[in-house]
Amino acid sequence: MKLCRFELKSEPGTSRSGIVYSGKVYETDGSQPIAIHEAADVRPLAPIASVPSIRFFSASNEDREPDDLPYNYGNPGSIAGPSQVIATPVKGLELAVLPYLACVVVDGGYRFDFAEVDRAILGFTLINVLTSLDLNRQDEGLGMNGRAYDLGVNMGPVITTPDELADVLIDSESGSTYALGYSLRVNGVDKAKGDWATLQTTFESALVSASANATLRAGDVIAIGPLFPTELCTISPSDEVSLSVERLGVLSTKVLTDPDL
Repeated sequence: MKLCRFELKSEPGTSRSGIVYSGKVYETDGSQPIAIHEAADVRPLAPIASVPSIRFFSASNEDREPDDLPYNYGNPGSIAGPSQVIATPVKGLELAVLPYLACVVVDGGYRFDFAEVDRAILGFTLINVLTSLDLNRQDEGLGMNGRAYDLGVNMGPVITTPDELADVLIDSESGSTYALGYSLRVNGVDKAKGDWATLQTTFESALVSASANATLRAGDVIAIGPLFPTELCTISPSDEVSLSVERLGVLSTKVLTDPDL
């Protein structure tokens, strides 16, 4: 299934949930369909209404055990839906939009092992993180680079459940990957391509590592990336960055300078 949250363009401000199927949005009350909407009539929202936490894992885990991976936290309060523009809060920053694959936790727990961790994954989605490269350089020596990643996060457009991807599943000792390609575009121009199957970090290993010292909760988001080198992701205000992943959809991030600054 492809799970979504949205609002009707004719009724802005009222969030709804549903399933995307065959180009239409089937609104549900949590279990049963209650309405059918054309895609042109809805505005997508972030697929999770309230995210308790975001953890960012590196896509490369060389020289690390798969159950002992480091990560950084993001700010759940900075999450925006796939249709929302991110305004840069400070002029003159050196900006990049860093694309990530992400999973959403459906069943929380503490100290997962690899035999049981699959049950914790509701599905997969996309994340674009607006970051400041100059702030990151200033703070990295202090071990505190949170403000560089606090500018904004686009998430969506849907959550794709694992059963939708069973035919492209690749199993390994450290978890599952998928034979799905992804690509990066900036202002409509192709910049780079990659394949999920080549990522060293799996969501299972990330979940095992994250739950080793903390209890995971339903709605927690685990992100793996960036999917491309930072130099390919640098942007200027007014640019639009699109991450496209087979079967998962397209997530576009539009960045604008705040006119009040």
